[in-house]
Amino acid sequence: MTSHDGRQLTASGITVWPNLMAVRSRPLMYFGVDRHDPALPGQVLRWAVHQAAADPQSLVSQVDVVIESDLVFSVRDNGVGLSVDRIRPQRAPWVAEALTAFFGPGPCPAGTGLAMVTALCTAVVADVWRDGRHYRQWADWRYPPPQLQVLDETEEHGTEILAHLDGAYLGPHARLPLDPAELLSDPSGDFTVPSDVDVTVIDRRRVRAADTDA
Repeated sequence: MTSHDGRQLTASGITVWPNLMAVRSRPLMYFGVDRHDPALPGQVLRWAVHQAAADPQSLVSQVDVVIESDLVFSVRDNGVGLSVDRIRPQRAPWVAEALTAFFGPGPCPAGTGLAMVTALCTAVVADVWRDGRHYRQWADWRYPPPQLQVLDETEEHGTEILAHLDGAYLGPHARLPLDPAELLSDPSGDFTVPSDVDVTVIDRRRVRAADTDA
């Protein structure tokens, strides 16, 4: 077998990356910007918003974004909540797979692309409210996800993703954009949000700064 430049390929010359390592090694391929580009944290957030809004059942009408700090954000939607069922009996609950694995072409439940977010985070927490129950799933890029937690009963519905971006990977100057308009804009046009979905942004960095100034 030969490579695109005509060189002979052998098994010893092929590196196979685990799914999430592939994103970490080539973020340009997945997010449109490279590892040390200051735009990368914002692109991860935009992808998370895109995932929340791109509901195949078109049941999401509101997405709320909260910026907790320069590298921590949450995205919550008002949909039915990510599925917690297993695709097959021997598999993990869908929400755990969505956060840690990639899937080939074909129909999949909502949340298929969330593993791209997990790949650049030290921790991701998914809270799911559906079918009268509150579920919680933890994940990160290094280890298999722990068991899905079943918490309390609830009448709420929807999904919230809390993401802690990996500062060691992104570099000491990495931070989410300060301009709310920039947070929602996507120059590449790849991470679009349907026009009938309202997105609100609360930047708690600004709230804390205002309290300090006062």
